[in-house]
Amino acid sequence: MIIRFYKPSDQNEVCKLHEDTVRNINDKDYSKEQIETWPGILDNYSKLGDSLMNSNSYVAVIADKIVGFGDISNAGHISRLYPHKDFQGLGIGSKILSKLEEKAKSLGLKEINLESTISAKSFYQKKKQKYYRKD
Repeated sequence: MIIRFYKPSDQNEVCKLHEDTVRNINDKDYSKEQIETWPGILDNYSKLGDSLMNSNSYVAVIADKIVGFGDISNAGHISRLYPHKDFQGLGIGSKILSKLEEKAKSLGLKEINLESTISAKSFYQKKKQKYYRKD
C-alpha cells in the first residue's frame, strides 16, 4: 500500500468510495434520513473533490485501487478519514492518520482536532490512548 497526495483525477473514485462507505458502514449507526443529508452524499462529487483539493489530502492505494482517503487543514482539523467499505480493519485508516499527523508536524502544529462519526469513535479513542496514555 502506498499513501500519496490526492489529485484531481482521483475525484470520482474517492467520491464513490466515500458514498459507498457511508451507506454501508455508517448505516449501522445512522438513520437513512441522516445518511441522505450527509455532506458529500447529496452534494455533487465536484464539491467534495474541490474541498479535497483545497486541503492536505491523501489517498491510500493498493494495486491501482484507492482504498482510503483523508485530509487535514493547515490549522490541524481532520475533516475526513475513510477507509474503503471493503477494506475495513486492515490498518488503512491508521496509515492515513499517521500521514496526516506527519503533515501536521511539518506545518508546525502542536494539536490536531476532529469531529468523529459514531462509527469511527472507537478508532479515534484507541489512537488517543496509544498516543496520550499516561502510565
